[in-house]
Amino acid sequence: MELARSHTERFEHMRSVMEGIIGEPMEENRTNRQVWARAIIADALYGEGLTTFVVGKLLNRDHSTVTHYIGMVKGMIQAPVMYQWKYETYLDFMAAL
Repeated sequence: MELARSHTERFEHMRSVMEGIIGEPMEENRTNRQVWARAIIADALYGEGLTTFVVGKLLNRDHSTVTHYIGMVKGMIQAPVMYQWKYETYLDFMAAL
């Protein structure tokens, strides 16, 4: 499946914003900061109406991973004190869009 140009451009914009917030390039690793960055972007793209399949293609992840990411972000939003820096990163990212 080929992704729409607008989806790719939106993802690249979000990636750039997130890299500015976390202070490092987004990479294909599993460090906590990188996983949360991908999760926040996945949640934002899903919130804009993209399917988990399309979001997964953009992030180079399976759709089930995207579903897990979305759940992680929802849990973090419901308990912001437990995830203070993650919550602040989320708020900074959403404000920058």
